Amino acid sequence: MVEILCTRNNKAISLIKDAYKMEFDQTIEDGIKDNFSGDSMKMMLALAKGARRETGSVDEEEVESDVDYLIDAGDSRWNVEGQLLNLMENKRFEHIGSVFQRYTQKSGQNLKRELQNVLAADMKVMMLTLVKCFDNCVQYFVDVLHSSLKKGDNLTVLRIITTRAEIDLVLIRREYKRRYGVLLEDDVDRKCTGRLKKMLVHMISVHAPAITTTNETHNTKTKSVRLPKFRPPPKMKPLHKPTQKKTVRIASANPLLSTSPRRSPRRSVNDKK
Repeated sequence: MVEILCTRNNKAISLIKDAYKMEFDQTIEDGIKDNFSGDSMKMMLALAKGARRETGSVDEEEVESDVDYLIDAGDSRWNVEGQLLNLMENKRFEHIGSVFQRYTQKSGQNLKRELQNVLAADMKVMMLTLVKCFDNCVQYFVDVLHSSLKKGDNLTVLRIITTRAEIDLVLIRREYKRRYGVLLEDDVDRKCTGRLKKMLVHMISVHAPAITTTNETHNTKTKSVRLPKFRPPPKMKPLHKPTQKKTVRIASANPLLSTSPRRSPRRSVNDKK
């Protein structure tokens, strides 16, 4: 759920909330309150608000201010309240990613290792997922896809490929090949079965077709994916001039043949005289 909420824009989150209300007859906020508590609940509610800024560039001074707050807060820096809650609820994803990167540089701490040592349970999993998504969203999806294919988690594979097909599936496919040395569609073909396998392989071939680039090594052969063949439209037959039919004799009773009575021409004033 964290992955969905921190990789979707405000409009997508709004549509998700509407669909959730229609499907389960309750708001997504009520669902979060029923399944989470404490800091985890606060974080999920902040992400589900869907009211963060999405325009403009990253303000470096604002980034420095948020980083200084995290450093000065000491051991309570990861408590979901105050500035951290405002950061997750209102700031752009790019801004949050810059804050995490700058914090690592300025504090000299490994952020992921710090979160693993300080946090626990749902909050630890949640914050680590947030950091991975904000740091490199494409790499995060690549790792989740590889892990899910290895475990046979077909639902997660289906969700990622279908939801990222028109967004960044091309980048995910390229990073998957670079990171694991195998094509994504080949892994899907080996690990999935039946109609699901055919559908996913077809979706990858359409939305992320194989493209040979100059950066690829000569020893690596890019698998060419066959795109679906579409039948051309049928050829139209040339139009022929219709043959003229014999003149049909119109009955004399037809009102169209009746002529209107002629009007007598108007007489001028001189004629009257």
